Amino acid sequence: MVELQAADAQLDQLKHKLDTLPETQTVADLQSQYADLELKVGQAQANVADTSRELVKAEEAVNQVRARITKDQQLLDSGSVSSAKQLEDLQHEVASLQRRQSDLEDEQLEAMEVAEKAESEAADLTKQAAEIAASLEAAREAETKAKDDLDSQVKEAKQKRDTINDELGVTDLTKLYHKLRLDHGGVVAAKLKGDRCGACNLQLSPVDIKALKEAPADDVHRCDECRSILVVDGDQ
Repeated sequence: MVELQAADAQLDQLKHKLDTLPETQTVADLQSQYADLELKVGQAQANVADTSRELVKAEEAVNQVRARITKDQQLLDSGSVSSAKQLEDLQHEVASLQRRQSDLEDEQLEAMEVAEKAESEAADLTKQAAEIAASLEAAREAETKAKDDLDSQVKEAKQKRDTINDELGVTDLTKLYHKLRLDHGGVVAAKLKGDRCGACNLQLSPVDIKALKEAPADDVHRCDECRSILVVDGDQ
């Protein structure tokens, strides 16, 4: 019975390890990081598109003013403007357009800097996402290997446990053992170690110890504290 309990305990431990693999937690953490980065990459790429559009608008505005200045300057240089008033108005417009061009070029430069910063941030986040993706792939491989290793150990331990169970056969004692395992799990059968229960470490009285040792070999003994099956060796 103690051997069956030991085999069941080993199975419990292996299954617990399988359920609490550190590799599984690593995969979960990396998946969370990757999902967060994917969201940030998407936002960064949208920002790149927005800033690129703003830069194109700024460039178009500068080009339009430059074209207007070129046209007015060509008109001035042609000498075809005979009216002093028209000439003054045209010169005033060119000067105004030149100031406007300067302002627009400043806006263009600012838009260019913003666009470059957005592209740099998007590239950095994309790089981070790629690194996390590589780590995630490696972590998944490690998780698969760890699970496969433990699955193999669980299979081997279960075969050992089933062999022991089959050898014990169906008796009142094994029926009780399986019921206790089903109801409570954990340790439900243990040896009497000296004067203590091997399951809960309760110290038994000398009278109880004497009664256990003098009881028939086929009697089922239970611990008064934890109600585990107490196995008493004949040489104790």
